[in-house]
Amino acid sequence: MQQCCKNTIFANYSFKLFQNVKKSIYFFILFLSISIKIIAQNKEIIEKDTTKQLEEVIIKSQKENQKEYSTQSTEILKGDALNTEKGKTLGDLLRNINGVNTLQTGATIVKPIIQGNSGNRILILNNGIRQEGQQWGSEHAPEIDPFIANQVTVIKGAESVRYGAEAIGGVILVETPDLFQKRKTIEWQNIGFSNGRGGASSFTFGQSRKNWAHRIQGSLKKLGDANSATYTLSNTGVEERNFSVAIGSQFKKIKQEIFYSRFDTDLAILSAAHIGNMSDLANAIDRQTPFVINDFTYTIKNPRQKVIHQLLKWQAESNLSFLTIKWQLGHQINQRQEFDVRRAAFSTTIPTLNLEITTTTFDLVLIPNLKKTNFSYQFGLNGLIQQNKNVGFTGIRPLLPQFYHIGVGFFGVMRYVSNQSEWEFGGRIDNKDIEVKKFNFQNELITNHFNFKNFSLTFGNIYQWNEKITSRFTIASAFRPPSVAEMFSEGVHHGSGVIEEGNQNLAVEKSWKTTFNFQYQSKKEKIKQWNFQSDIYYQYLDNYIFSSPKEIRATIRGVFPVLRYQQTQAIIFGADFTARYYWNRFLDTKIDISLIKGKDLNENAPLIFMPANKFKNEWTYLIEKKENKKLFFDKLSFSLAAVYVMQQQFAPPVFTANQALQALLVGDISLPNTTFDLASPPDAYLLFQADINLKIKKMNFGIRADNLFNQSYREYLNRFRYFADDTGRNISIRLGFDF
Repeated sequence: MQQCCKNTIFANYSFKLFQNVKKSIYFFILFLSISIKIIAQNKEIIEKDTTKQLEEVIIKSQKENQKEYSTQSTEILKGDALNTEKGKTLGDLLRNINGVNTLQTGATIVKPIIQGNSGNRILILNNGIRQEGQQWGSEHAPEIDPFIANQVTVIKGAESVRYGAEAIGGVILVETPDLFQKRKTIEWQNIGFSNGRGGASSFTFGQSRKNWAHRIQGSLKKLGDANSATYTLSNTGVEERNFSVAIGSQFKKIKQEIFYSRFDTDLAILSAAHIGNMSDLANAIDRQTPFVINDFTYTIKNPRQKVIHQLLKWQAESNLSFLTIKWQLGHQINQRQEFDVRRAAFSTTIPTLNLEITTTTFDLVLIPNLKKTNFSYQFGLNGLIQQNKNVGFTGIRPLLPQFYHIGVGFFGVMRYVSNQSEWEFGGRIDNKDIEVKKFNFQNELITNHFNFKNFSLTFGNIYQWNEKITSRFTIASAFRPPSVAEMFSEGVHHGSGVIEEGNQNLAVEKSWKTTFNFQYQSKKEKIKQWNFQSDIYYQYLDNYIFSSPKEIRATIRGVFPVLRYQQTQAIIFGADFTARYYWNRFLDTKIDISLIKGKDLNENAPLIFMPANKFKNEWTYLIEKKENKKLFFDKLSFSLAAVYVMQQQFAPPVFTANQALQALLVGDISLPNTTFDLASPPDAYLLFQADINLKIKKMNFGIRADNLFNQSYREYLNRFRYFADDTGRNISIRLGFDF
């Protein structure tokens, strides 16, 4: 059925798409014709370098990052700060950035959260291409190898105008080195971990000539079962096999690059989290230790995941005298298999979920090079064609149906720079068509077609008050159409122990976010110097999409809570503060404070799974050769940090699994009408970490201890907190060479 109707679907589908976007194209042409009269190339007037460095994370002034055309607060992780985090997942790597938290599924699956937004509300650009996989699942981590990156940028705030829908909460840019940056590159990095008794290794080789350059990179990772402070977290191993290659050329005014990467991982899912029914769930939550505690092993058993993500990109840039043109074409294939613990009739090699999503994207950006004016602008076009299908035999009804998705968006961003301020205004039009094909319970083929249109705006200002103070202010609207998973999920999500039910009546989720950023630097010299930064934000979300338990359902496989997707009006607000003081040329201290709250306005209740308030204090002692030429090393640093995470006090009410079981026994299988949790938020906890880094010419060596005192704790945003403690002490040793 899929093959025979595929061409017909796309033929009819494409015709409908262009009918729907005709008005959008007319508006874009009008917008372009009006804007071109008043906009020209940016004239750099602000000469003061306003780059502020707060510890390893660099808060970069947008004047130096003009290519992104954003007045949002931007934080960049690179250099030594990035190298000390290599070998971890992308989510773990970003955790040290203030305002960034993580949503975890055990020790192996980590998704980033930016100021309370995660999943489909965060857009990740992998080497310039928007990452497209099965990101709808809370237990589906980004399929990216952090070893490929020389810089990871986090944009805090709605960036839908420049990058498109789904950028409601922010953007993460995973950027690779410029092929022509160095004539020859040889990098070899090795990391060993005590917790998991494994490690990771990456090798990079690159060369560049006048007109040609190439780079090849590969990495391996293998970890066994992780440990909590007191016991083994059975079946939490991970294996990765990753590879990338890039070839580039530059002739006269044209620069091109072809890039290919393959991410291949096998992830074990904590055995104790495999819950067959509500009775098991109730018993697991009441226990202090997991049901399953086995001896350490590297073997990955069911439940587990296998994910392969391939990306192919071609990009080009042409610099003409009057116009700069940037365009790129991307193609991605994401294959996801999930394996459950099944009856003997089914082989352990037959997945319960087998999805393949194929995505083709096209991006075009035009930057006119007009002179002698304080105005600048960008105009662009983004296109996407996507197909999702179920592959092979699984023995159960598919959780998601087959669907086709075509999207197109036009954007324009204007910028004005004066002596003390920069002003930005942008607009975007998007049109998305989604066609879903599924069989109902009578085995009849049902076709559903959805069309979503929206207009996004952004307005921002950067003001340089004096040499010490800079402020940023941004108001941005954004939107996110409901995903197919949110509309059409149907059945047991194996390994999660819940039944998920979509809602075809979901409307477009819209966001309005206001952010204010303040930066202060007392003086240039890093002796008795104060640095301070604050990010204050308020986000209103109309038709906020979330899932919550609604009933308990008895099936032939057991009794499960039923999670249904619904919508509400919500707000997310908070503040991130960072202060740093340089006592002298060697010693400094930094304090991070992250405060956040989410509220369901319709129910006058807390939003579920919002990060708890967090505080961090770090002391660093740095010795560099430039301060003493007699030293045999180039750089030596010692750091000690304490992280305190409060108990989440602003959380939904608790309706325990035991209460649900009692209701079932008396025949009342309904649940509370409001959002609730199955267990109380865990207690507050305090963790320490220590780090030593040594650099001698081309060699880097480091030792790091996370959870230094092996504290037992449970993280509120870890989905497996119901079943087991979080990971215990982990000592990592790094050795790298850069030639």
